[in-house]
Amino acid sequence: MLAYVQKCIPLIDGIILSDYAKGVLEPSLCASVIAAAARKGIPVLVDPKGHDFSKYRGAFLLTPNKKELAEATQMPVLSESDIRKAVERLFALVGCQAILVTRGEEGMSLFTADGEKTHIQAEVRDVFDITGAGDTVISMFAGVFFGSRDLLAAAQLSNIAAGVKVGKLGATAVKPEEVVGWLRQREDRFRGKVVDLPQLKQVMGLARSQGKTIVFTNGCFDLLHVGHVQFLQKAKALGHTLIVAINDDASVRALKGNARPLITAADRAGIIAGLESVNHVIVFSGPTPLHLIEELRPDILVKGGDYRLEEVVGRDEVERYGGRVELIPTIDAPSSSQIMTEIAARYQAPARSSD
Repeated sequence: MLAYVQKCIPLIDGIILSDYAKGVLEPSLCASVIAAAARKGIPVLVDPKGHDFSKYRGAFLLTPNKKELAEATQMPVLSESDIRKAVERLFALVGCQAILVTRGEEGMSLFTADGEKTHIQAEVRDVFDITGAGDTVISMFAGVFFGSRDLLAAAQLSNIAAGVKVGKLGATAVKPEEVVGWLRQREDRFRGKVVDLPQLKQVMGLARSQGKTIVFTNGCFDLLHVGHVQFLQKAKALGHTLIVAINDDASVRALKGNARPLITAADRAGIIAGLESVNHVIVFSGPTPLHLIEELRPDILVKGGDYRLEEVVGRDEVERYGGRVELIPTIDAPSSSQIMTEIAARYQAPARSSD
């Protein structure tokens, strides 16, 4: 078997070790396959089993469920803190680059060796049969990751594939068109509101031809609260069409730290799109939306009253072509960060007594 794997390595993009604890993937074979793959720079993904995960040392990624994580680390996994500590121990044991913890109805949590964590909510679907869900996860993950090296995209699509799988009876394969169909259903919920730049430029061209005033604002909008809602209502009242640009996940992390965002860009865009005051939503990368402002040339650029005019990105550009900047006073309401701090303080595990 090892000789066959070594023969195939020059022709492949990656390897899956799918361990059923039946005796084939013994420690010596795992070590030899992982070493051979490493020499060719090929990633090895592992669907693990058993109590001893050390035999997977050097693999790129592991996909344990909560039960397997607990057994391998001999640690509880009852809380988010428990899971993180168990994952840290597993990183130390295996030396892998990423761990995707599958959590059933709780979704998945993707951890990387540099300390980053992303939680992916389960796709809502009636569960008929969980048979083969783990195989579906690692198969879809591999299919995406081996071609793109995009960890988050691979995790998100494997999560969707798992949602499709549990809605089917038996050990049935999930077809690519089923995943695409699920994505289209998700897009249909907000069709016409969440747009890319070419679509938005067309929409704005039509609005301008009808004499409509275009209002533009931007933000992270991670954990939407009443202050956000009232701000957007007041922004819309300044014109006819309100465009909201939201930071993508990478730029939120750059601005606010690795613990953010709590909510993915796709979901934040969907939430904002659900507000009656908002006409269109676009997701942007980078620290500021200056390139969008220059491309779209809105009539009114809006920011909160906690900004000074000279601090508003895009002010010079907007005023240069005859637009204006408006600052909307902020209401006296807790910020997203304050709400998150309160949640953490209120629901953290009680300290154990010294005795």
